[in-house]
Amino acid sequence: MRRLDEVQPYRLPESDLEVIDVPLRLREEGTRIGVLTASPRHYAEALLEHFGIAHDGLVTGSDGYAAKPDPAGLRALAEQLGVPIARCAHVGDLDTDVAAAASAGAIAVGVCWSTRAPQSWRRWWPQLAISEPRRLLELAEGEKLGLLAEASLAGSAVEWHWGTLAAVGDGVFACGHYFQTGD
Repeated sequence: MRRLDEVQPYRLPESDLEVIDVPLRLREEGTRIGVLTASPRHYAEALLEHFGIAHDGLVTGSDGYAAKPDPAGLRALAEQLGVPIARCAHVGDLDTDVAAAASAGAIAVGVCWSTRAPQSWRRWWPQLAISEPRRLLELAEGEKLGLLAEASLAGSAVEWHWGTLAAVGDGVFACGHYFQTGD
């Protein structure tokens, strides 16, 4: 907390959109924004205020929920937002973010500000992988970033990129959605 004024937002040299501007732009378009963090509430609130990141819900490490990948905090956040969990997209950069989203029934959006997916994603691959902040704005538009199978069946042009298909074994590839064990 004493060094909060030294904290700088992550900057992408090739992007014309700052990562910290994405929540504001999404809110302007009518998307409800929630923040789920393991940080203590006082620190999370101070950071959000410091960078002017508006949000509609906040669940922190101080709120008594088990840490991700447990989905309880994400479900509580969806309830705060008044949005069914199936209509939520959880954006994160760690495999535990993806696992929490998959367990809760939310869309898992993995962000990786490079052209290489994190090694940690090998166990839990996100449904959508994004390397450019502007793509998060497209996600709110719906159809542009539809899941591969859904987009293909709807007749949309499918763009293959490093996040579309994951090689998970010899001749085994993962694509699309995580399913419940009963499926």
